Amino acid sequence: MKAQQNLKAKSKKDQAKQNYYKSNMVKQLRCNLRDNSIDVKPEWTLIKELTKQTFDRLPMLRPVLLENVMECGEVHAYNHNWDRATGKKPKPLKHFEGHTFEESLFDDSVMIDLIEKDVADIFTTDVVAAVLMCASKSNYSWDVEIKKFDDKIFIDKRQDDPENNILNFQTQDESSLDHQPYDDQSINGIKPLMAESQKINNSWLNQCLSDDPTKIINYESENPFLEDENQVATRCGYVYKVWKLQEANEAEGIKEKKICIRCSVHSTTGTMKENGEKALVNVYALNEHSLDRSNWRGSIDHSIIACLNSEVSTNAFRISRYLVQSILAGVDFMKFAFVSRKDMGKNTEHVVCGTHTVKTLAWAQQSNMSMDRMWCIIKRIVEEVEEAKVEGQAEEDQAQGEFILLKDFNKMEFRLYKKDDADDEEEEEEQEEK
Repeated sequence: MKAQQNLKAKSKKDQAKQNYYKSNMVKQLRCNLRDNSIDVKPEWTLIKELTKQTFDRLPMLRPVLLENVMECGEVHAYNHNWDRATGKKPKPLKHFEGHTFEESLFDDSVMIDLIEKDVADIFTTDVVAAVLMCASKSNYSWDVEIKKFDDKIFIDKRQDDPENNILNFQTQDESSLDHQPYDDQSINGIKPLMAESQKINNSWLNQCLSDDPTKIINYESENPFLEDENQVATRCGYVYKVWKLQEANEAEGIKEKKICIRCSVHSTTGTMKENGEKALVNVYALNEHSLDRSNWRGSIDHSIIACLNSEVSTNAFRISRYLVQSILAGVDFMKFAFVSRKDMGKNTEHVVCGTHTVKTLAWAQQSNMSMDRMWCIIKRIVEEVEEAKVEGQAEEDQAQGEFILLKDFNKMEFRLYKKDDADDEEEEEEQEEK
């Protein structure tokens, strides 16, 4: 009996040592192979350092959704034929070479109009908002650009280097301990995998939609990004929503604070809800690139939930972003496609091995995701930008400026920098020359 107990204890110790080794090996890899997503220039001023612990200690915040100020584009029905795909009989996924829109705030004519109409104090997109809300789940380095003009704040993806901006791609196995991608240029390197994941997502979004014109939801305004109706581009809807982030309190000198977010709506299920509206669904693709980590064709038909849970574990930041984007958009369901390489040694051909649908809010509850805690992260970052002071700078210059929020590549730290005005002018000149 004692021998058995000793063996069990030894086994637990060995497992603990192994887990410790794996964890530290991954940390070491990140330390040696990762860099910050942007080079911090010496003329930038460090405004604030924030940590995961800082975010965890923030009070809960439940903003009030005021209204959908604008709805644009068209929402096609989901093609349920894709649900017939199985591990034994996968369906080929055609690569989409058209344009998928994630335009910046200032390239969005609708957003510019809403800014001029003064509908809110803060403006951003669902992609960027989700990055900030899920910041504590990220491992890789990323950054967002924040602009302050008088009483308005604009939070957006940095536009000066789109090919190397991690937010323009989908991370892959970022939180995996066993199969962390190496920082090289092989097809299973970090950047090639992220580019492959993004391409698969774009292809799935385009291909899974039905062409049936009777099932299309046409919003009140046209898609602001389509150049013409014949342009090869993804078709989806855009809903511009305004939340009250902070109540006014005249006694304490607190002003009302509102945030406007552009949210994407991908598709409709074709079914009707109790209120007579069509149920909405956002679609996302998860991709398999190594049989060492999984084997969807052999297991997905009888254990699809286990496959999804594994993806949640190894891609925590990515899938949390999907969930937050779907909640912000107000869609009823999320549909995941399990996409595998046709040949694991090549990243050019892919097949869909199966699909799985979850109820958005129910899944958020099961995942212990608290939007009340996530909203307070955005509010805290906005407050730091509003209160930012640079020593020796004139008062009129304090009311405006450009900032960079940078996630450290090696630590769970987030640094807010204010860019130098001369640096901004230099960048503008470089862009004009290009």
